[in-house]
Amino acid sequence: MEWPAGASSLRLALQPSTDGRPWLPVSVDGSAPVPFLLHASSGAIAITGARAAGFGPAAAGRLVLRGRLLPGIPGGLLVKQRRLAIDGLVLGDQSLLLVDSADWPHGQPRRGAAGVFGYDLLRRFIVEFDLGGGRLALHRPTGLDMVAPAEPQRLALLGRVPYFEAWLEAERGPGQWLRLQFEPGEPVGICLDQRPRGGFVVLSGQRIRLADAPCPESRGPPPGLPRDGVLGAAAMQDLVVVVNYERGWIGFRPRE
Repeated sequence: MEWPAGASSLRLALQPSTDGRPWLPVSVDGSAPVPFLLHASSGAIAITGARAAGFGPAAAGRLVLRGRLLPGIPGGLLVKQRRLAIDGLVLGDQSLLLVDSADWPHGQPRRGAAGVFGYDLLRRFIVEFDLGGGRLALHRPTGLDMVAPAEPQRLALLGRVPYFEAWLEAERGPGQWLRLQFEPGEPVGICLDQRPRGGFVVLSGQRIRLADAPCPESRGPPPGLPRDGVLGAAAMQDLVVVVNYERGWIGFRPRE
C-alpha cells in the first residue's frame, strides 16, 4: 500500500447516487475511474461491465464462490496483480474478480462498469463515513489524524459481516437491545427482519425511526447468524459513522 507522501489519512468525495449508497471512484490498472460500491460485508473485490471486459481471459482462472464471500455473486474470472488507485492511495498486487453482468446484483451507475469492495479492503483502515456530506475518509490504523468517537461501541465480525448493538425505544411495550448488521451498501434505513411494531433506534442521541416494512431478503449474513435487522445508507444521512474493523469498534456522531 502506498500512501501520498506525508499523509496519515485521505479524504475522498463519493460519487452521487440516487439511493444514498456510497460509490467511490477507483482506477484499475491506470484506467479512468470506475464507481465501486462500499459494501461492508463483501470479502473480495469485484468488477463488472465494460472495464471487466477489457481484461480479457488471459491469465484469468474461473472461480466459483462458496459461502458468502461476495453477497449475491456466484463467481467469475479471477485476475491477480491488479493495481488499484483511490485518489492518491495506491494498492498494488490486488486480486480482482471479473463478474458477468447477468450475475451482478449491485447496479451499474450510468450504464458503465461498476465494482464492489468491502471487508477485504476496508479492514486496512479506520473508515469514516459521511454519506450526507458525500465524503469518505480513510485513516491509517493508528488513527493519529482523526477525531475518535466519544463512546465507540463493540463491533462484532461474524463471517466477515459487521454487527453492533443498539437500543430500540418501542412505541408499544418495553424497549429492547437489537443486533443490527452494519451495511451502508444497502439502500435501507433501519429495518428489522421481523415485521416491526414501531419505534426509534437511538444512535449518538439521534432517534431514527424504524422502517415500516421488514428488511428485504438478505444477501449478506450467512444462514444461521443471529441478527435483528440492518442499518443501511438511508439511516446514515444525518450521522458520521466511524468503523475500525481490526480493533472491533464502531462510533456515531451527528453531522455538523
